[in-house]
Amino acid sequence: MKNCCYACRVSIKRNDLDSREIVLCEDCTDITNILISKHNAKKKFNLDETDLLGVPCNAIKKNKYTYKTYYYDDILSKAYKKYGGVTQYIKKNNLLIEPDKYNIEMICDMKKCRSDLMLDTLDKMNCSYLDAVDMIHDYIEYGDESGHNYDEICELLKKN
Repeated sequence: MKNCCYACRVSIKRNDLDSREIVLCEDCTDITNILISKHNAKKKFNLDETDLLGVPCNAIKKNKYTYKTYYYDDILSKAYKKYGGVTQYIKKNNLLIEPDKYNIEMICDMKKCRSDLMLDTLDKMNCSYLDAVDMIHDYIEYGDESGHNYDEICELLKKN
């Protein structure tokens, strides 16, 4: 059975008996932290069970317990949608971070998450990003502080 890597979308062979939702190629499997455990997703991003409903995951049964792992970017996307961006996430979770000491890794992850979300959406809508390049750029770079949001950009692209 042929399929694609969940992360990079390169074509890979998949065993018919493989029931995993998140199948990774060898290169992506080697990337550290590409998957995140359910426990860490809930703890790190302050998500709950209802936030994780419908998010693709791999269920790994060990002894009598089942452990779930999620694709890290899917969890970032859920956290972004729940809190409306990095700034709102920090405010809602009472994180006291001085502006010059922002967690650079988290900001980069959120930018990548927004970028991947927009590119996937544009691909599904069969649209060119040139239709709203400035809005998309600002949204990816600044998130909710840009004055644009994901839904607004999608609506604009549907009209064109």
